[in-house]
Order: sequence, then structure tokens, then C-alpha cells
Amino acid sequence: MSNLKKLLIFAIIPAFIAGFFSIVPKIYDVLTEPKSELIYSVVDGPGLDVQGNIRKIYSVRIINGGKKTLTDIQAQIRLAKGEIEQFKLLDPSGIKLSSNGTKDALLVNAGTLHSTEYFVISAMLLMPLSDTNVVFTLRSKEVLGKIKSEHEGKKSAKSDLIGAMLASFSVFVMVILVASGRLPLITIILGGKQDILYYIAARLGFTSLTNQLSVFGTGLTYLRMADIFLSSGLSNEKLRPLSIKALKCMLIIKDIFPTSLNVVKKDIQILERENFSEKEVNMLRKESISLSDYMKLRERIDRYLNEKTWGQT
Repeated sequence: MSNLKKLLIFAIIPAFIAGFFSIVPKIYDVLTEPKSELIYSVVDGPGLDVQGNIRKIYSVRIINGGKKTLTDIQAQIRLAKGEIEQFKLLDPSGIKLSSNGTKDALLVNAGTLHSTEYFVISAMLLMPLSDTNVVFTLRSKEVLGKIKSEHEGKKSAKSDLIGAMLASFSVFVMVILVASGRLPLITIILGGKQDILYYIAARLGFTSLTNQLSVFGTGLTYLRMADIFLSSGLSNEKLRPLSIKALKCMLIIKDIFPTSLNVVKKDIQILERENFSEKEVNMLRKESISLSDYMKLRERIDRYLNEKTWGQT
């Protein structure tokens, strides 16, 4: 055996193997190391004109989007001009939240936020039309917060392809079902969440709202709409009974998720005060109808609104 072969067999190859197996665990550690990620999304509701000022709901959802536990989370809402009239904190994960507010700023602290845990800050803002700038900052001890759109922009081409294929497949299935008569065409054309919320607003005469709701499109949420009705009822005493009616109409929609449902109930309670009835809430939920039966849902809402006079709450 030549010296070159001996060198290759007894020196170079063993050294290469040893080096390979010493590097692989390091590569694995880097690839699988949990990442710290603090993400937020902002819902900036439509504004109501109040004597030259604008009143609106500003809501922020903060979530630990990484795998590491985050500590000492600080979220702040600050206004250039105007004031924070009211605020509420929603913590479905049972997070211990504390808050410290001034006329133009609100600071919310969370001691610990585990992976996928989140909380929501909703504030009612009153600002001059000349300056409606709102500044939101978010940080934890480990990482700075970043807006959700930046995070979502990092999707892989593979996930995009899978999403497109699933979307195309769902459309194909709907076409087959409609063609076979198993799925009424009206459930595709009508029956969306934004459709029924728009109908409730229109049915109760919220003209200023219906003009603005079309801007949201499919981005309109039950939680956001509930707080819009809350804002209307708190800002104008004449609109309070209508806002209560609107919120109770939302209880008839069967498809509302528990978190949004709790917000709707809470908003009704804020507006009704001592007149709030848990019994009535349960009755409306018991008779709720799914969006998939859109026309029946509209009829049930109409029946509820015709059952009582506008003066009652």
C-alpha cells in the first residue's frame, strides 16, 4: 500500500469523520435553538366625530410568538395630542397584568409571557382631528416587539404553495357542491361575518358606521365591532339604547368565538350597568343561529328587534 493511501486511510478519513461528528451536534443546536419573539398587531377602529375631535377604539394584541418564555413585558400607548378616556385589558391566558396610566399615555406590564400566550389592550381615545397620531412601543427583557406583518412576511415558499393549493382545492370543492345542489349558492354569496355585522348596524340606523364599515372588508372582527358599538353608546347617550340592541343582536350569531363573546357580554354590561341581565344573554345565546343559515339569522334578528320597544335596554 502506498504512503498516500495509508495517509488517506489512517489520517485524513478518521480526522474528517471525527470533525464531522463534532460539528453536527453544534449545527443541530443552532437550528433547533428556541427563538425569542414578541409580536403585536394593531386594530385601529373607525373614528366618530365629536365636536371637532375624533373618538375611536385602539386595540393591540400582544403575543409570544417564539418558543422561549419572555419576562418583564412592557407595552405603552402614547398620544401626541388628546387623551385616553378609558381602557380595558383582556388576558385569556390568566396573565398577571398591571397598568399605569396618565392623560395621554398608558403603560401595561406583564411579568411573564409563555410561548403562544397573549393579552389584549383596548383603549378609547379622544384626539383632535388635526393630530391623530398614536405611538405604540413594546419590549421585553429578552427582545424588542415587532408588528405582526413583519413576522408573516417571512413565510416560506413551500408554505405559500401549500396554502395556494388548499385555497384552490376549497374553491373547487365549493363549485362541485354548488353544481350538485348540495350547497345553496346563497351561502357563498351571502352569510359572511362582515355582511351580518353591516346588516345589524344598518338595521339600527347607524348611518355614520355603515359608511365606514365597508373600509374594513373581511378584516372586520366581532371583537372590534363590539367595541365600536360600545364607543358609540358611551360617547352619545341617545345612541346608548341602540348600541345595547346592536350588541345583543351579536349574541344571536352562533359562530362567535368565546373570547369575542365575553367581550360582547362585557360591553353590554358596561352600557346597561345595573339593568344587565345574564338571563337575557343566555336566552339569546340559546336561540342563536349559524351564519351558514344566513336568512334565518337575519329573520331572528328582526324578530328580536320587533319584540321590544326602542326605549327599553
